[in-house]
Amino acid sequence: MQTGNIGIIELQDILDCINKYNINDTDFIVKMTGRYILDDNSEFMNVIKNIHTTNYECVIKYGCYSKPVNYKTNNCITGLIGMSCLYVKQIEIPNGYDSVEWKWAKVTNLIDDKKIYLVNNLGINICPGNNNYFKI
Repeated sequence: MQTGNIGIIELQDILDCINKYNINDTDFIVKMTGRYILDDNSEFMNVIKNIHTTNYECVIKYGCYSKPVNYKTNNCITGLIGMSCLYVKQIEIPNGYDSVEWKWAKVTNLIDDKKIYLVNNLGINICPGNNNYFKI
């Protein structure tokens, strides 16, 4: 795939893995950007570690990395996100330089709000476009 949009490539890789390995719709997928550092004792990880005992179909932080929010909106942070395979498979591949984050957030409109866990803090240290890490 020829594109300068890394988010599109990441999403296509996930969709390709779902197909190649026949991942079930009920399986829970966690996507994390490789260059980020995850706190194993974060709110996100504490929810994920028990995901099969909850009714959550999505664990997400809305907003953008520079301005995260604690409510549902049309943007989300895809540096660390968890979602049931059924919904991941319904994410539209963006055209050109459209925001893949908008597509991930849009698919959450298909999920009952009671099945979406909005984390306050993801628990990742990120460095978007540079070597200066900060925690979100």
